[in-house]
Amino acid sequence: MKKKLLIIVMICLSIFALSACDDTKKKDESSSNTTETTAEKSTTTEASGDKTTCGEPFLDAAKTYTVVFSTSKGDYTVTLDPKQAPIGSAHLAALVKDKFYDGLTYHRIIKGFVIQGGDPKGDGTGGPDCSVVTEAPGRDYKPGDFAWAKTSNAPNGSAGSQFFIVTGANAAASLTDQYGYAGTVTSGMDVVTAIEESTTGPGDAPLETVKINSATLTES
Repeated sequence: MKKKLLIIVMICLSIFALSACDDTKKKDESSSNTTETTAEKSTTTEASGDKTTCGEPFLDAAKTYTVVFSTSKGDYTVTLDPKQAPIGSAHLAALVKDKFYDGLTYHRIIKGFVIQGGDPKGDGTGGPDCSVVTEAPGRDYKPGDFAWAKTSNAPNGSAGSQFFIVTGANAAASLTDQYGYAGTVTSGMDVVTAIEESTTGPGDAPLETVKINSATLTES
């Protein structure tokens, strides 16, 4: 009789443990789903009033804004285009003001096509906490254009922090308007060319570190 009672107790304890485990699993799954939903919401991007959802105020289209990228190969200047690309230019200005690019690298170079940088991880997989959907240039891309890199499944115009600069005329003609735009290199294209001439290895990654020492915004 004692043995039967002991067996019944053990069975009850087992059922209780399985039930508790299953309940914990459900709670964990619920927590995971909440995290994913929050992450998706944090990158939702639209223009609203005079700001984007990432909080960057639009630039004054009557002023001239430039960003000087000081690199290990020299300096080049990007003149922003707040008239044609109010969201794209404001997004770049905000990242520069936050010193986001200081110390980052150019992680991908395709000769006659583009140089690409702005990834905090340095391998093409990183970005900032927030992204926006920016504007296409409204014309064919041209050498020197500063555009936003994106994954193939991201909406057209998506912009995080990774960017590319067009280096070849044929490349410019082959690019579609799915890439967001912020401005154009107006000084130091020879430095962009010097970066482009870096020796690359697997995955179009430069074999030497090509670094962005700093990026500085000015307005006039």
